[in-house]
Amino acid sequence: MSKYVTIGLATQYAFNKIKAKDAFGSVDAAKEYVRKRYAPSSLYACREDEETVRYLIYGDILEKELVDFLKEFYAFRFSDPRDEYRQTNETLDAIAKLHSADEILKLAKSKECYCFQWNGDWANILVSTENGNILPITPYGIDLSIDGKILMDIPRNLFDFITLLMQIQFDKHSLADTLHITITI
Repeated sequence: MSKYVTIGLATQYAFNKIKAKDAFGSVDAAKEYVRKRYAPSSLYACREDEETVRYLIYGDILEKELVDFLKEFYAFRFSDPRDEYRQTNETLDAIAKLHSADEILKLAKSKECYCFQWNGDWANILVSTENGNILPITPYGIDLSIDGKILMDIPRNLFDFITLLMQIQFDKHSLADTLHITITI
């Protein structure tokens, strides 16, 4: 089975409340950790039900910032004039015609556009806590770049480092803080 390195925009993070309490001692402590580390309140709304805490990206951020962010991201990521360049321009044209976050997510879920596809199968982020327990945090999002097969495990902290570098590269866009690197199958 092949695994790929994927760069994407995290549109949602979720975790189980029972596992959060076991790992962090309280759901509130886990929520604070996720807010600080992955889902800042300026970008994500927190929603809860009996079992799960979810952080969902604000729709107006996608509506206002996505096209400008993707223009810069795609130009940086796909800088040679191959077929990818034409396909990313087609993706940008399709997104520019949309008027709401729901339409943007629907386009991503349709998987019609190159390098703009919904993915509900990103690898969990496993957070080890001081008490030795682990909280799995499940990210969901839109794949922007999927590259090559990898044959060995890559440590999470390397992905964190690369994510930080990309966030610095695109720091004029608040969407840079939603970038996430993961392994997909």
